[in-house]
This record gives sequence, structure tokens and C-alpha cells, in this order.
Amino acid sequence: MSAAHTLRPFYFSPLTAAVGRENMKTLDLISKLYAPLPLPKQPTPATSDEKMAEDMPEWVGKLSMEKGASFAWKVMEKEIYASDASDQQNRFLIRKHIIDDRIMPAMTEDELFAANLISTAASNRRRLYGREGEGEAGERKQGREHGGLEVKVYNRNGWGCSLYLTRWDASRASVLKGGKYREFHRRSHFAIGGLVEMWAFRDGDGKLCFAIGNKVDLEISLENMKTLDLISKLYAPLPLPKQPSPATSDEKIAEDMPEWVGKLIMEKGASFAWKVMEKEIYASDASDQQNRFLIRKHIIDDRIMPAMTEDELLAANLISTAASNRCRLYGREGEGEAGERKQGREHGGLEVKVYNRNGWGCSLYLTRWDASRASVLKGGKYREFHRRSHFAIGGLVEMWAFRDGDGKLCFVIGNKVDLEISL
Repeated sequence: MSAAHTLRPFYFSPLTAAVGRENMKTLDLISKLYAPLPLPKQPTPATSDEKMAEDMPEWVGKLSMEKGASFAWKVMEKEIYASDASDQQNRFLIRKHIIDDRIMPAMTEDELFAANLISTAASNRRRLYGREGEGEAGERKQGREHGGLEVKVYNRNGWGCSLYLTRWDASRASVLKGGKYREFHRRSHFAIGGLVEMWAFRDGDGKLCFAIGNKVDLEISLENMKTLDLISKLYAPLPLPKQPSPATSDEKIAEDMPEWVGKLIMEKGASFAWKVMEKEIYASDASDQQNRFLIRKHIIDDRIMPAMTEDELLAANLISTAASNRCRLYGREGEGEAGERKQGREHGGLEVKVYNRNGWGCSLYLTRWDASRASVLKGGKYREFHRRSHFAIGGLVEMWAFRDGDGKLCFVIGNKVDLEISL
């Protein structure tokens, strides 16, 4: 093992029995921290190391192996505080006892110094030699001069970024901070009140790394199980010839799909589409001044959001609604939205393609209004779109959605009664 990565949690001397006993305790702690990667369960009673390996989530084992680690250890489980999910505070809090007991023993002297943890180590050394209370001032001052120890932090999907581990002088707690933390906590779906687990390992280059992920996987939560069930109902196959046997639910949806919708989506490279809604055209939908097409909140929530990616939800200013759904899982409805709502105002929306029943299309933007929580399709081309679509106030239109051959979210909006051939 190179000198740079030699584990030296504290300074030891073989001259005193007290120091020897303290050294043995530290080595014993390190041996417990380092858990081997998961092995197949044996019929014999599990040892303590095997028990820890069985408790290691599959995603942690897979991630640590991909990064060249031969072992990992669990740091903690913690509840997500509002500050952990805040765009303003921009840091992940780690309590002092966690740093002292689960992270510092595996750090080198240089790492302890870079993370502003050297004064804690110095305090431990002074305690060994009966000189507690001396020698902190200079080291603490030095700790303030740096941004922290650069570490790599990964979420449960394997996405990672560089953050900085450092200690606050006042509370003696530590934080992971950095310019990428906002993106990290959003990609990790942190929900206020949610439970996360944190693991640590060293990658193939010896760099200290952390893996942080939700204990309840929001990607496969009950809320998303409902979403997946909804999507399976939303995706309708292209129209098929009617069969003499009673129609299934999928065939019924296909029969209800207008021929012009089926023809259009095939031309655009789609293999399925789903009906979003039917709605009456309001004066604002056909106004050259207001220049937008209104979509009610329950339509967005039930018929569009389930088929959108996280990045699309964020771009369309719908992420706070998704966060509210996540908070609902933890009984914290209404918390944690302020920062995300502010972020939503900084953009114009998600760019989508919108077609009328004649096949003419243009790029518009899907975005949410903060006040009413309804959403709109808006953009410079909307005036031309509603005119080409012959929208009439009080008229009935239907709206379908699909993804084109490039995976882009698209909508088709057309009059239920074709005005071109109507009376």
C-alpha cells in the first residue's frame, strides 16, 4: 500500500500500553467498517461480515465493483432535512459522531487535514497523552483556508460528481458541498422526511467515494407502480381491423383513435399513442393576445406527467408537483417546494412538437403556471397554430400524445367535428 493511502487515523506510539490499547480499538473499528461485497448466501450460519454483506444493497455492491473497489462500509442512515434538499443551502449534513466513528478511521492524515478534521484528530492525540485542550487554534485557523477534501459521490443510479467534504468549526458537524450538489440531490430524488443510506468505499485509484441513495426506491415506489399501470393503459396500439370477437380494452382504444391521428403518428415514426383529453375551446385558447392553450392540472398529472422523464418534468416546471407526490409518500405533503418552484420560473418550458389534424406542426413550450398549477402550451408559433387548426370558441377538440422516432414528446390537437367538412 502506498504511503499516500496508508491508514493513519491518529498518531500512535508503541511506548505506552494505553496507546497500544487505543490502536487495537481503532484497528478493530476499521475491520468492522470494511464489509466485503455481497456473496451467495451459505447454508451455514452467517458470520458478522457475511451479515453485513447481505445487508449491502445490490446497487451499492454493483457500483463499488464498477469503480474498482474491493470492499465498502455502511456510514449511516439518515432522514433528509429541508436543508439537504434546498437549492439555497446546497449541502448534505453529516453529524459529528458519524464523521468520528464511521469516516475518519479510514482517512489518511492528508485527507483529515484537507477536510478540516485535523483538529479533531489532534484532540484525540492530546487525549491519549493527557494534553487535552492544547494546540487547536493554529490548526482550526488553517482549516478555514480551504474548501474541503474533494471526494466522489454517487447516487443509486450510478450518476456521480465531485463534492467537497469539510467540517464546520462551530457545530463540529461536517458537510458534503459543491457546485454540483444541487444537481446531485435532484437526480437522487431527495424528499424531505425521506430516509437515505450512505456507504463509503475507495475506488481503483484509492479516492474516497460515497454512495447515497433512498432507502425506499422512488423509482419503483407504490406511487410509480400506479404510474406504470397508467402508462400501460395510456399506450394504445395503432388501429387494427375490427375482429368478430368481443373487443379487448386495447382494441377499444385503438378503435377510438381517429384515422388521421394513426396516420400522423406513423409518419412521425411512433409505434403507439395515447389520448390525453377532449376539451372545449375557451376564448383564451383562440385569442391572439393570450397566445396559449390551457391544460388543466388533473390532465397534466394523470395523462402527461407519467410518461415524462425527470429532465422533462424539470424543464416543464412540473418537478415541484413530482416532489409533492414524493412528499406524500412520506406524509410530508406541501413541504420542500419553494426552491424548486423558484427554479421553474427561470425557464420558458419544455420544447415539444404540436401538430394539427392536417399534419402541420410547430415547436411550442409546455410549462406550468405557479398560481393555478394548470399548464399551457405557448410560444411564438401558437397564433399560427390555432388559426391553421380553425379553433372556434365553444368547439370541441381532442388531444393525443406520442413520442416520435427521435423520442421527442409530441402532441396532436384537432377538432372533434372537422370544420372543413362541417355544415
